[in-house]
Amino acid sequence: MKLPLLTVTTAVLTATGVLADSMQVWIYCYGGCTYDGRFHTAYGSFDVDAKDGCRGTSVTGMTEFCVDWPRKRGHFKFQNQDRRCMVQTVEEHGFDDPRCGVELDCWYAVMEERPCTWEWEIEL
Repeated sequence: MKLPLLTVTTAVLTATGVLADSMQVWIYCYGGCTYDGRFHTAYGSFDVDAKDGCRGTSVTGMTEFCVDWPRKRGHFKFQNQDRRCMVQTVEEHGFDDPRCGVELDCWYAVMEERPCTWEWEIEL
C-alpha cells in the first residue's frame, strides 16, 4: 500500500511530537496564490495566513510572525519569549484535492522549528 506523502508526514510529525512547533501550509495558485496555514503549538492549532511577509495571527500569545518563502524559512515570537525560527522541511507538489492540476497549481509544505542560524536585518 502506498500512502500519500501528506499522510505520512502528518503521521510522523504527530507521533514524534514535533507538531507542537510547526506549520502546515496548503498553497493554491491561479494567477495569484493563497497560503492556507495551520500553526501547531502545545496549546492547540490555529489557522494562519502563511503568505510571504510579516503579519498578526490568531495564535494565542503570538506577537510576531514572518514567513520568507524564497529562503524557505520564517520566524515567530510569543509574549515574553525570544524569537524562534522555522525552516521548510517538506514540499510536495499537488495533494489530495480534486482541483489541483485541473483548476489550480497546488503545493503542500511543512515548516518546523529549528535553531536560528541567520542574522537579522536591523529593524528601524
